[in-house]
Amino acid sequence: MPPSLSTSPLPCPLFRSGRAHELSSLEPGKLADVLVVKGDVLKDISILENRENLMAVMQGGDDDAA
Repeated sequence: MPPSLSTSPLPCPLFRSGRAHELSSLEPGKLADVLVVKGDVLKDISILENRENLMAVMQGGDDDAA
């Protein structure tokens, strides 16, 4: 997977609650929190401080979250 489309491997209580089938990848029908930004946050995390760098926001798979 290209770095620009990486997913977070952070531990999540939902994995232990039996909802893992809804999480962990970007696929139709799954929940996802996604930020699409201008730039590389792995090289410069401060780009998240400027809202002009946020191209799209999805929360729980809903693109109306922004």
